[in-house]
Formats: sequence, structure tokens, C-alpha cells
Amino acid sequence: MKQGAKVPRLAFMVDLTTADPDQANAARVHHLVHLFSGHRLPATWTVDSPDRVGQLRKQHTSPEKIEVALKIDRHWLSPLSSHSQFRAALDSRISALSVASGTSTHLVVGDPQLLRTRAAVLAEQGITGIFSERQDCSAPAKLRPLPCGLWQLEPSFCIPPKRSLINFLARRCPSMKQLQAAKGAHTTLVMVQSAELGKAGARALRRLEKLLREISWASSRAQMTVSTVGETLAELSEQRAIKPQQSILKAAA
Repeated sequence: MKQGAKVPRLAFMVDLTTADPDQANAARVHHLVHLFSGHRLPATWTVDSPDRVGQLRKQHTSPEKIEVALKIDRHWLSPLSSHSQFRAALDSRISALSVASGTSTHLVVGDPQLLRTRAAVLAEQGITGIFSERQDCSAPAKLRPLPCGLWQLEPSFCIPPKRSLINFLARRCPSMKQLQAAKGAHTTLVMVQSAELGKAGARALRRLEKLLREISWASSRAQMTVSTVGETLAELSEQRAIKPQQSILKAAA
């Protein structure tokens, strides 16, 4: 998020959750982990259980800690679920993920409109960001400050893209040209959906492989910076903490 950045900055959110945890999905997850690890590209992995983190640790070749985000399903946010029930469920999952991953979890993934009503409970558990699970990335992505010091983050690109009536066959990855053109002050957030890749077929996975290879090459030559969503979130939180202090100092001067 540095204003003086001269190269585009990217961060990947890889959603490993699925309603159908079959053998083909497990193989695809293994392949995705291998791709990012093999190209030495950091990523934030969306999971819904500590068991998935255990699989990640076995497959990941990097000695660094694994950054994970917790997927919160809609049934957690039922109107019949009280704040105390939600707090207990969240505390249990966050604690288990921290043990499994070896690092703290500060990011959840879900519907921001529903999750923002639980902002106080999320903040109590150390959550500072809500990553939108939207699949339609045609609208410009926005970073929104939320109550209790939280941030709402949205993907700028989705892999694979969602089919539309206008272009029913479109399942292409964003191009390097598109990613390199994003030289603004903000990090470009790219969401990779494992389950949707399975539906899109082998060609979509090959396109992702090609894109990651090109990004790795550009990153190795300092033409692009690849960070994690957690690093992006930390910078946002730091900026939010500094701005009020600056305002007080200016008023005093």
C-alpha cells in the first residue's frame, strides 16, 4: 500500500473449501499448493477446518508459516444464533487454526453484509479483516473501513472468472498485461477458487499454471511484488492507527 510503489503489487487468496471433498478435489488442492510453493509465490489459504491446514503443512515445501483465513458459512450467522453462540464457535475455530498453522488468524472470508453485524465479536478474537466471497469480479474492487477497526477487502480478479450471459464461454485468467497495469496505491487482490477450477476443466488449470509462472518470473526480476493478504491487511490497519494521531498533531500545531 505504499504510495511510492513503482511496480504492481499482488496478493493471492486461494479458497480450498468445497461442498464436495472428493478424491479429485484433494488432488487439485495438492496441485495448487505445489504450484504456489514451486514458484515461490506466497498465498493466503481459505479453509473451514484445521484438518485442511494439516494437509497444507504436509504438502507445503516452504519453511515459513502458513497464512490461513477462516471461511464462515451462512449457517453460523443465522438470526437464531446469538452473539454468545457465534463467539463460542468462532473462538473454537480460531484457536484450532492457530495451533494447526503455527500463526495467528486475522482474516475471515464470507458475506460482509452479514459479518459486519458481528464486527464486535470478530474484533474480540483478533480479526481485523473480512474478505468478500463474491465471485463476480466485474465491478471495481473496494477497500472499506468497518466498525471496530475491521476492513472489508474484495478481489479485483477471480480465477476462474464467472461465466456471464454476455460471454458465456469466458473462463480465462487475468492476463499479465492486466495485472502489470495495476500500479495504484493498493495491492491487487486475486482470488483463486479450487472448486470452480474443477468445474472449469483442465484448460483453466493450465492457464493458471502459465500465469503463475509469468508472475514468478516478473517477481524474480523486481517487476512485480507478491505479498500475502495478511500483509495487506496489516498495512491498512497501521495506516488507520496513524491517521488519527496525525490529525491531532496537525490541530495542535
